[in-house]
Amino acid sequence: MLIKLMKYEFKANSRLIISLFGAMIAMSIVNRLLDLLNRAADIEFLFITNNFSHSLSLMLIIATWVTLLFITIQRFNKSVLQKEGYLTHTLPVSTEKIILSRLFVASIWYIIGGIVAILSVVILTNSFNFSDIKPFLNGLFVFENLRTLIELIVCFVLAVFCALLLLYACLSLGMLANSHRALLSFGAFWAISTMMQLLFSITLALMSTVLFRATNWALFPDGIHVALLIMICFLSIFCVIFFLITRNMLRYKLNLR
Repeated sequence: MLIKLMKYEFKANSRLIISLFGAMIAMSIVNRLLDLLNRAADIEFLFITNNFSHSLSLMLIIATWVTLLFITIQRFNKSVLQKEGYLTHTLPVSTEKIILSRLFVASIWYIIGGIVAILSVVILTNSFNFSDIKPFLNGLFVFENLRTLIELIVCFVLAVFCALLLLYACLSLGMLANSHRALLSFGAFWAISTMMQLLFSITLALMSTVLFRATNWALFPDGIHVALLIMICFLSIFCVIFFLITRNMLRYKLNLR
């Protein structure tokens, strides 16, 4: 049933999001062609047009991420916390699956969006060289490099999960108010994110004191791995906390409007 819920979520958002991703790639290709034309012709009008096109490309990337954020909030709010939630909560699925279906779909869109943004920059700057693939792969599959890459990927995925679950938890906490739910949700988001930043700062301070006292990195070669593992634990704990807040609010404090 989880797969069916995810398929429904993909269908609900795919047309707009895929269009935005396609526009990002298309704008990057147009910018690259204008760059090449400007270098060949050296015409002032093309130079001005090229700068304007670059600005549009940047605005499109920002607009895409803002739209993804809006869709994430709107879909969860509409299909789980508002009138459409009456249908959602009568489905023969657990509360956990309802949350996970939204989480996994939104995470996939954000990860794809990150890949598309990187690809757009590569096309725009022509920073990719096929001759660099073999040395890159040879260096990648060295144990230490591969280990670091895996840890970075896990951190990135957990960071996406944590951010989305924080949004879901804050939106769910808004059900405690009969009116001004958005204001309560925003207040909860500000308070929780501030607390997370404080705890993260304290964690970094402790890490700096305990792990990185030596100024020479060679004295502590595994320091980066320890730091990444601590970050993974930090994000994992908050993912569980935010998931439990959302689940318990939907189970015991459900207040649809």
